[in-house]
Amino acid sequence: MSTTEQTHQQDLERLKLFRYMDDDFMTACLEDNYEAVELILRIVLGQEDITIKSIRVQDSMKNLQGRSAILDVHAVDNTGKEFDCEIQRSDKGAGVKRARHNSSLLDAHILKPGEDTENIPDTYVIFITENDVMKGKQPIYPVERYITIGEEKVLFGDGSHILYVNGKYRGDDEVGKLMHDFSCTDPDDMNYEILAKKARYFKQDEKGVATMCKLMEDMRSEAAHDKVKEKAILMLKNGKISFDEISVFFSELSDEEIDRMVKEAEANKAEDEKKRKDIETRNKAEQMINEIDKALAEQGDKIDANQKQQAEQLKTELKTALDNNDMATLEAKMSELEQMAQQMASYAYQQQQANPNGGAGQTTSNNNDDNVVDADFEEKN
Repeated sequence: MSTTEQTHQQDLERLKLFRYMDDDFMTACLEDNYEAVELILRIVLGQEDITIKSIRVQDSMKNLQGRSAILDVHAVDNTGKEFDCEIQRSDKGAGVKRARHNSSLLDAHILKPGEDTENIPDTYVIFITENDVMKGKQPIYPVERYITIGEEKVLFGDGSHILYVNGKYRGDDEVGKLMHDFSCTDPDDMNYEILAKKARYFKQDEKGVATMCKLMEDMRSEAAHDKVKEKAILMLKNGKISFDEISVFFSELSDEEIDRMVKEAEANKAEDEKKRKDIETRNKAEQMINEIDKALAEQGDKIDANQKQQAEQLKTELKTALDNNDMATLEAKMSELEQMAQQMASYAYQQQQANPNGGAGQTTSNNNDDNVVDADFEEKN
């Protein structure tokens, strides 16, 4: 058996295990499948009157800054309500901040120029998760905003809705039956024929199987191509190749892809440089804190009390700036602390010159270097 034949056979075995809980299989099954999408939304939302007028699977949306997200299933009903249905097998992919991001993307793309914000339709972001990510053993977790008025909470009612559906739920109700079907590999064992029909087509029909095998082949090719792009971007970022050399070392990339990579690299150059500088500043700040701690611990009795107090205060402010990632304050406090370290060293040296053999308030030592505060700071690489 050739390598191609072996790969095809492996694809057929993988196909047998596909479920609606696998996002690529789900999007294939739900593409232009209005009845199935309506069934899912009606059960999850408990609304029998939902009529879908448009469906887009793997729909890419961008915000104003160009950051994009791909919505698994983006549907719109006949009243203008918008639905983003996401499948997540990984708990990490169903984070609350991602739900917020997807919700904001829907809002940003609904209103057209000149339209009144009061007319913005309701939006629903629905995460169907393989695990019970909320750990409450509930079938569905609605997420809504509330106004706190004294001890009372009143629904905000802004029309923005987020729901988490527990894929582990197996109750004897519509949601339990739906989640069974989402985790089922055998179409003949499904509760809802609307879902089973499309799954059966892709698993058992000759044309459907060919379509899924082609999809898996395309996914492999895309993954391999993405690795090539990632490697090219990394080498470009690290200065191992120049812009002009990309097409020579990475002939798999098209001219359009190379042009886009070059533009993105140039656009990100200033940001990358700032990140590098910030890391170096933070490292230097941490080193300064360690050095001043060491100086105060070893030679604090030789330092002026006021200077010691100021150094402790500056050190505390420096730590706060580090915790808050406040780079402007960090640099300012580093400069102040460095000046204070020099003043402490100068004071200790003057005391040593004035009392070479020790004296009141001084510690006698045969090693003159012991009376000097070592508080030089070097940048950590």
